[in-house]
Amino acid sequence: MEIVTTAVGKVVEPIIEYTVKATARQVGYLIFYKDNFKNLENQVADLKGAKGTINREVEVDRRNGRKIHDAAQKWLDRVDEIVEAAEQLGEDPRRKNAGCCNGPFVDLKSRHQLSRKAKKMAVNATEVMEAKDNIGPLTYLPALEGVGSASATGSEKLQSRKKMKEDIVLVLKDPNLRRIGVYGLSGVGKTTLVGEIAKQVKDDKLFDEVVMANISQIADLERIQDEIADILGLRFEESSILGRASRLRQRIKDEKSILVILDDIWDVLEPHKLGIPLNDHKGCKLLMTSRNLEILQNMETQKDFMIDILNEDETWSLFEDMVGDVVKDISLHDVATQVAQKCAGLIVLIVAVARALKNKYDFDSWQDALNQVKTVDKEGMNEKIYSALEFSYNHLEGDDVKALFLLCGLLGPQIHVKDLLTYAMGLGTFRQIYSPKDARIKLHRLIGSLKASCLLLENNSNNKVKMHDIVHEVSASIAFRDQYVCKIRGGDELKKWS
Repeated sequence: MEIVTTAVGKVVEPIIEYTVKATARQVGYLIFYKDNFKNLENQVADLKGAKGTINREVEVDRRNGRKIHDAAQKWLDRVDEIVEAAEQLGEDPRRKNAGCCNGPFVDLKSRHQLSRKAKKMAVNATEVMEAKDNIGPLTYLPALEGVGSASATGSEKLQSRKKMKEDIVLVLKDPNLRRIGVYGLSGVGKTTLVGEIAKQVKDDKLFDEVVMANISQIADLERIQDEIADILGLRFEESSILGRASRLRQRIKDEKSILVILDDIWDVLEPHKLGIPLNDHKGCKLLMTSRNLEILQNMETQKDFMIDILNEDETWSLFEDMVGDVVKDISLHDVATQVAQKCAGLIVLIVAVARALKNKYDFDSWQDALNQVKTVDKEGMNEKIYSALEFSYNHLEGDDVKALFLLCGLLGPQIHVKDLLTYAMGLGTFRQIYSPKDARIKLHRLIGSLKASCLLLENNSNNKVKMHDIVHEVSASIAFRDQYVCKIRGGDELKKWS
């Protein structure tokens, strides 16, 4: 009997202990009703403070191009859920009859349920607060989207360009061809064409990665390496060109298939000096553009494509598309046709002139345009280019945007935005602007105006702007001719640009 009693005691005692604790816990919800809600309010306040701190850090990083990590975003979302649930609980209508101030008519059932929920939420809030330390880095710097943005000229609608694009893409699919060239007159649309090709091969997943760099008249190897590395998310630790080339070569080999586009080559360039591993990486292909076929052939291209000026029909089609409904005005049609013809089939001129005349319904503006772009045959193509771009410059709206265009010509063709801001402020280009913040806002607005007029090109980097080489040459010529800097600060300033 004693053994049985002992055995029963061992079974019953834990049950009694559990029952007592459970009962005490349930009673505790009634007794500590106010304490539980006060604790919840404190925990929620702490969460709100932590969320505010993180949001401020994330916003600072966002302005520098960084994005929030998923873990950090999930933590913020979880905080929002707890805060919202706590606020709903605090506004629960049952709380009116659950407090101690209601005398003998306290709603014990509601008091118990609400207190229990408050305590559970407080525990959840504490766990979320503790999880904050395990989030890790709040933000990350995303890889650049690279090249292949949609064309802003409308030239992708032209049949001749569409056919050439199809032919080049077909060649890029050939496993035996690794170096392809595109050549033609400056301003004929080579950069636009390869940009459209880059977009198509990326959309079609023909290559795992597509990178593009502008070579320009002076082939700055370090700058070119930087442009390619930026798209690949590579950060150089090496200081020498040779060391950087080795690192870039190693990075490119990590891609199973990659297309490297070198645009606007003025002189023979050796790809291996940049770090482009054509000879020992079958997945790497090179697409190059130049004004000179001989340069491409000396760089051992296996297939070359000549991109010609537009014929009259395509010239008018592009001009009409860019200038808008204004050309449907019968009184302007003849002069508009003549203006389009004087653009000589060069896309850069057609677009620049058309945008300067967009929505201009007065005949005098069109006649003035015709007079400016009209040249005799013996003056040649260069004079036509100069006349058309000078016309586009003359029709920029506002002295400030004209001044910025000339400043870009003096600093270009590739310019750091911070340098542009420094010189513009120093030269007094921005009238009635006295704070750096306002100057930056105005600078970006003016840059947008010049891009809209095709006098500045789109760039992969927000820190730089660039000019087409022809536009740069004309801009610099106008600046020197008109002694742009002298007009602002006096004769000695012009020497700085010589």
